[in-house]
Amino acid sequence: DPEIISNPNEITALVNKTHQIPEDYIPNDLVEVIDSHQKLRKEAALAYNEFYQAAKQKGITCYAISGYRTNEMQTLYWKRQVAINGEEYASQYSAYPLRSEHQLGLAIDVSYQLTGDRLTCKVASSEIGKFIISDGYKYGFILRYPEDKIAITNYGYEPWHMRYVGKELAKKLYESQMTLEEYVKENHV
Repeated sequence: DPEIISNPNEITALVNKTHQIPEDYIPNDLVEVIDSHQKLRKEAALAYNEFYQAAKQKGITCYAISGYRTNEMQTLYWKRQVAINGEEYASQYSAYPLRSEHQLGLAIDVSYQLTGDRLTCKVASSEIGKFIISDGYKYGFILRYPEDKIAITNYGYEPWHMRYVGKELAKKLYESQMTLEEYVKENHV
């Protein structure tokens, strides 16, 4: 049984396979991000807009594929993954309902293209994938599921999944190469 978190409004809230949001939680400050119909919480959306503009100034294409998800939408994603790929695969690449950072309104999936293989490992070698790694923290974002931390995050490598944690924490995590799980455990947050 997952622990129900008491701080879903905190930008550092940990949501994963063992930590879920309260069943009735819906962020109250969702706004659309730049050049998209995707939504994030206001602070995260403003940071994403800065990230997007910085990428654009460097000639890097960035598309917001998936931002905030309702519980109903996350349930549909989960069931679709299970139906197509089986529960074992789904549990590596998709979150159970109420255990998705997308439901916090603080996670956004980005890609270099809008159609086709837009959310695959190809993102890692794309210009936007490289920019997430090199500059995401400057805007308060971390690459949430790095390739070398699968045993810690319990999710497969997702070079497209950015999580907003604020500039200060993002810089700490970038410099220490820690995951959010490691940070929470080490700091008893």
